[in-house]
Amino acid sequence: MRRHQDAIQHFPDVIDPDCLVVTGLERGLDENQIAILRHLNRHRVRLRIAGFDWLVDRARNIANNITRHRIQVIKARIS
Repeated sequence: MRRHQDAIQHFPDVIDPDCLVVTGLERGLDENQIAILRHLNRHRVRLRIAGFDWLVDRARNIANNITRHRIQVIKARIS
């Protein structure tokens, strides 16, 4: 948040950051626990609770999309 104003200056369409709480593994949850987690995530704004396995799957999907569709990644410098 300290550099948020700098980011807005360089990237005018940037939004306030969301919060991600990563804890444990989702694949070890039973049906009731999964339902509770989904309920919690549906009723929170700008906060998601997720497992490490969800985070890894998400990162793999993003990396696959970038390489499969040959998206050009440009490194931006924020001074």
